[in-house]
Amino acid sequence: MSISTTRGDDGTTQVGARRVSKSSVEAEVLGALDEFGAALGLARALCPVSGIRDRVEHLQRSLFTVAAEVGAPPGQRDARAREALATLLDEVTEEVHRLEKREGMLQDWALPGGHAGAAAMDLARTACRRAERALVRHAESAGLPLLLPRALLNRMSDLIWLYGRVIEMDAGVRGALRGGRGGEPGS
Repeated sequence: MSISTTRGDDGTTQVGARRVSKSSVEAEVLGALDEFGAALGLARALCPVSGIRDRVEHLQRSLFTVAAEVGAPPGQRDARAREALATLLDEVTEEVHRLEKREGMLQDWALPGGHAGAAAMDLARTACRRAERALVRHAESAGLPLLLPRALLNRMSDLIWLYGRVIEMDAGVRGALRGGRGGEPGS
């Protein structure tokens, strides 16, 4: 058995039971989700905080459910997957609110690079935003709501930004603009 099947040599890729063009918006969003998962892996590997590492791994694993929801034909979406995504969205939202309450959390902007683990989180956040934009393009072009995956990626980027700030704060690293307005850019 080989991972090199040559089936993609014609410019198509497998999505569920069907083949789609590698240039399709659907393939773009699935590729962006894959890239986001890899960026989360790097962030997890460089993260010095065990609790955050565990949560990031959970987020990574959830991307398989997001991809399954995105790649499923409209009439074949799984209710259990949607329920899992809704539960995760609630968990991520609660964690965002919990971390925002940490003293000094939203007092400063971040300049990526002050700490390797935090910089990896910032890179993962930008990969998440790219996946979110690709998902919105796919949903709009295909006339699909995909509301839970969209909301989840939006919230995940907020959480990952906060994780970077926790790492920096715990390491004593300050952002670029002391006393800045705080918050995540681009949300």
